[in-house]
Amino acid sequence: MAYAPESGSDRVRKAVRKRVEAEGFYASVRSSTRAGLNAQVFFIMGFPGERLADLFATLRMIARLAWMGVEDVAVSHYMPYPGSEIHDRLLEEGRLDRSDRWLLAPHHRHGAFLRNAWQLNEHYGPVVQGLFVLSGTGLFYAVTTLRKPTDIGRILTGIFRRPEHDSARLERALETLLGPRLGQRSRG
Repeated sequence: MAYAPESGSDRVRKAVRKRVEAEGFYASVRSSTRAGLNAQVFFIMGFPGERLADLFATLRMIARLAWMGVEDVAVSHYMPYPGSEIHDRLLEEGRLDRSDRWLLAPHHRHGAFLRNAWQLNEHYGPVVQGLFVLSGTGLFYAVTTLRKPTDIGRILTGIFRRPEHDSARLERALETLLGPRLGQRSRG
């Protein structure tokens, strides 16, 4: 089950017209995890107008979801989609252009830190945003491990026992860090 509240901040969700009420969202996630569904949640950091307090609200939501038993989160940098209301507004304000730099940007933004040219938030810089993106992911796995310490063993053994297409994002990241040959040998 995939959820995309995008932000833990009511103010930001309202600004980006994401009609997700926090308590209803938590109730839905709770129902999903109790039913045994693999729940994943997607967040974005760096919306124009987002403030540090909004980022902290997102971290609080991530921690709560981890404690509730969500299986995975993805925390990404904001990138406006062409044709969206925010994209058009940023274009009118001269903060975006129609060059290949913007059209191809998603292919070059997979790192933790943005280049200044892609930073669209006026309240904090790319380093702060990158630190919050990393913190969101780290916080999720830290709380998940506190909630259920045996999961770390399951994740580590999953690296060696599951087919590649059936691994969680954290397992793939750990396998990459440990070395691809190590994981391939065990799947043999």
